Amino acid sequence: MHLVVAMINKNQLGGTPAPKSWKELLAPAFKGKIIIADPANSSTAYTILWGIDKLLGPDALKTLAGNLTVSSAASTVLRSVAQGEYAVGLTFESNAYAYVAGGQREISLLYPAEGTFSTPEFQVLVKGAPAGAAAQAAYDLLLSREVQIALLEAAFRRPSRSDIDVSKHADLPAISSVKIFNIDETEAAAKREEFLKRWQSYVTAK
Repeated sequence: MHLVVAMINKNQLGGTPAPKSWKELLAPAFKGKIIIADPANSSTAYTILWGIDKLLGPDALKTLAGNLTVSSAASTVLRSVAQGEYAVGLTFESNAYAYVAGGQREISLLYPAEGTFSTPEFQVLVKGAPAGAAAQAAYDLLLSREVQIALLEAAFRRPSRSDIDVSKHADLPAISSVKIFNIDETEAAAKREEFLKRWQSYVTAK
């Protein structure tokens, strides 16, 4: 499962205190210091912006748009923060934590105080497909405790299983300690075009 975080480069804050909440990122002090991918191209960015809209409301989302730089590629968000071009990048936990694990001490992850958003990765069995037994074996293997631990250690993918102590394998908080604001993914999918049109109007107005 993925958690949304803000990836912070403390060396680029310019004397501004490190943010602890989404609302702090709306302040004029963060104008031009935040980067996110284009939600029309990135499901990560779409999850983030949809969640902020539901959590804080359209006015807050419009204000945030005024502070953001929008990149066409999600990978640019990570690289730009890691290289010190931006102070804050909005992304998924597993992507940002790779830089922490890689030894960049100036990089930290923010789980905003008001709550953050989660979204699962999916795997699917196709009914009646060839080699169904092999597919079932692969499906079961990917959900096994051993493989989920391996994915956590190698790629920082947070397990969906409840019998894995994340802190023993990565310096990440237990899911029980993170405030989650639930979003309706069915609604998010159904209203995607409507939302993107509204988001683009905010960006254009900026």
